[in-house]
Amino acid sequence: MEADANGFFNVLHHTLPHLRASGGGSYVHLSTCGMQRWPDGDALSVAPKACNDALLRGVAREEGRNGIRANSIGVGVIESGIFLRLWSRARSTSAGTRR
Repeated sequence: MEADANGFFNVLHHTLPHLRASGGGSYVHLSTCGMQRWPDGDALSVAPKACNDALLRGVAREEGRNGIRANSIGVGVIESGIFLRLWSRARSTSAGTRR
């Protein structure tokens, strides 16, 4: 949470005045599709992104009149890291072999 949510807040806090002064700009956040259907065992990844999404919704509502856009994109599954570990565990569990 410190790096993801607080770090994102600090980026917004320090850059927003510059975007206002320059007449606009855009924020784009790569989020997770896990917000729509929370994947088991992924809370530590989804929770900070939920916070960032909420921050961007606020920026979009409050700063649109200043020409500032804010979007969050829920990307799909990336076949690496934690996804591969969870997928492997799910396959072995469904086959009746518990680790």
